[in-house]
Parts: sequence; C-alpha cells; structure tokens
Amino acid sequence: MSAPPLFRRTGDVSVARDAGEVRRVLDEDPVGTCMVASRVAEYGIEPGAIGGELWTRGRPTESLCFAGANLIPLRGTPADMGAFAEKAMSTARRCSSLVGRAELVMPMWRRLEQAWGAARDVRENQPLLALNTAPACPTDPA
Repeated sequence: MSAPPLFRRTGDVSVARDAGEVRRVLDEDPVGTCMVASRVAEYGIEPGAIGGELWTRGRPTESLCFAGANLIPLRGTPADMGAFAEKAMSTARRCSSLVGRAELVMPMWRRLEQAWGAARDVRENQPLLALNTAPACPTDPA
C-alpha cells in the first residue's frame, strides 16, 4: 500500500497533507495563527479531526488557509487569497466569519462580498492581544 499524496487537488486549491510544513507556518506566527495552531497541535491536520480543511496552492509554506466554521487565511499572496475565496464560493457556505490578519483577510473579503453580500461588521483594525508575562490575576477556574 502506498502513502497518501501530500496534496489532494481540488481545482487550483488543494488540501494540505504535509503536517511538517503546516506546523512550520503556524510556528512562525504563534499569535496570528493561534486558533488553527491549537487544533493542529491537539489533533493533527486531518480535516475530520480539526473541523475543517487546510487549503493551499502549491505548498503550505507559500499559501495556507483554514476553512471550517471560520475562514482563516494564514499565508499567501493576493492571488492566493482570491483563489481561496473562489474555493469558498464553489460550495455551500460553511463559515460564519473571516478571521485573521487584515492584510490577508481584506483581499479575500473583497472577493467574497460580491457573492455573499454585505457583512454585519467589518473590523479592518481589530487587535489581537497576547501577554508576554504571566497574568497579573488568577485565571477563571470555570
């Protein structure tokens, strides 16, 4: 029995199969990729295990987008974001939000908005905060 392919082609966009490359991308931006990184760290990259697919155009180190309950672009060029948007529009809408760095999300949203309609709210400047020390107060045990 042969090994599964590294990528499953779905048009111009494929589903990433190289876990090492995916982890390298996530490790390079631990704050910006925290939502996806936590799933991958716990469950690996299989779509059924992480609740979505990791899309790429070529290699994950060049372009990567999580497509699940949220659409989260992680890396790529404006052309990659356009291709991910086209892929998202090719099936019934599964996500409720686009989340991530504005320079990746906004080009994708401009394309998706044409098909999906206006958003309830667009936050082009929504900070993602991270502590570099232990919290000053105890965490909520609940």
